[in-house]
Amino acid sequence: MSSMDWRSIKKELCNQGWTLSRNANGHCKAVPPDRSKPFVVFSESTDPRSVRNSICDLRKSGFVWNERDPRSERVLKRVPSEPPTFETSPQLQYQPRSEMMTADAAFTKLREAKEYYDLSTQQERELLDELGRLRTKVEQASADRRHAGQNLREAKSAFDNVFSVDVPETGAMAAE
Repeated sequence: MSSMDWRSIKKELCNQGWTLSRNANGHCKAVPPDRSKPFVVFSESTDPRSVRNSICDLRKSGFVWNERDPRSERVLKRVPSEPPTFETSPQLQYQPRSEMMTADAAFTKLREAKEYYDLSTQQERELLDELGRLRTKVEQASADRRHAGQNLREAKSAFDNVFSVDVPETGAMAAE
């Protein structure tokens, strides 16, 4: 398999919403759109067995590949009647060179994403502070409740003592 074939596989991965990156060893890392499935690391070897094994690993994580197996005419994977839908952000999907954004547009998107991140971080901090204050109030209310319960038990005991009557022992009972 040539590097051109690997390009078509990587292009199809991008079309299906996969995220591709390269690690320090030069291997490709493919992360599926469904993040609950495992990512796949592969090299771009020209050995046909390596290609088949990589496609097999990718299929286990949800990749659909309809190229023919070079050893036979059987189809490796049938394409479903309806294309799968992926709930990924449009920024992660493959864009042909002609549709790639300009540097200004990319910078604007980056700035907006950073502002959104900073805003959500600030909101998280405020909510965590509020949660801390509410926990303190809950602890105080629990302590007040325990104190009120102790007071209630003491008041009930005093009330019961007021109305309790000591019965003097009679002679028959005293003899026993």
